[in-house]
Amino acid sequence: MRTVDKSDLTGRARLRDAALELFAERGFEATSTRAVAAAAGLSPALVTRHFGSKEGLRAAVDDFVMDRIGTELKAVDVDAGLMESLGKVSGRLFGADPIPERSPPQYATHAVWTGWTTYGSR
Repeated sequence: MRTVDKSDLTGRARLRDAALELFAERGFEATSTRAVAAAAGLSPALVTRHFGSKEGLRAAVDDFVMDRIGTELKAVDVDAGLMESLGKVSGRLFGADPIPERSPPQYATHAVWTGWTTYGSR
């Protein structure tokens, strides 16, 4: 989901991106703020400075992901076919188009049951 080179990011953005990757890989509960800071190449104290807590970091990651999804969904061309357009959005966001692998009802069910639990429930 990263859009710019890591070396060009601010400390806050580097922490957010590292948290996004680690939360997805390990889960929120299993990821420490020290691990996030190490992955970002920054001091663990900066997590508290920028986000206040691990929960604040999680909220920033959630906001970032939802903003990216919202931006991509605004670009959906419904005249080109909704499922095809959503597949392109999925490809840009996640690097894959899952729609050909499942029929639309199965894909929607899968997305509802698994897609929103990646970072745990709020």
